[in-house]
Amino acid sequence: EDEAVCNGLTYGMYCKGVDLSLMYIPSIFICDLDPHCDSGEDEVNCTATQETQNTCTHIYQLKVREVPVFNFTRCSVMDGSFGYLNHYCAYKDVKVYQTNCTDQARVGGSCYVDGYLTTLSKYVICEFSGAAEICDDNIERECVSTSKFLSKNIH
Repeated sequence: EDEAVCNGLTYGMYCKGVDLSLMYIPSIFICDLDPHCDSGEDEVNCTATQETQNTCTHIYQLKVREVPVFNFTRCSVMDGSFGYLNHYCAYKDVKVYQTNCTDQARVGGSCYVDGYLTTLSKYVICEFSGAAEICDDNIERECVSTSKFLSKNIH
């Protein structure tokens, strides 16, 4: 829940759960065809149409659908495993949901994406090791290690 509110912006949503207590719904559980809120508000406005400006493929528990990218899902924290089942948008749509960030605290830099200058989420810098191309010049992959990684087992 510590990613829920950042710089006065809310990521994911708060609602009354089925037990009527206030609960936090992370982005991954919004528009997943499984209502978590008592009123079902986490499944409202989840249909992408021809007029929807930014959309992405949402995959959760083998349920696949095209959904709108909301400000409360854009540039959201990624869990590190970067698999299809762990984020609001599928890996192939990273350009859509990890750019044009509305929260300056989540901006890692600026670059041109498809010829347009935009902000880039700090959560994608040095995270792809060549697998995804977000910026036109691939600057998000230009990474230098500044220290050695130390692995230690703790018993």
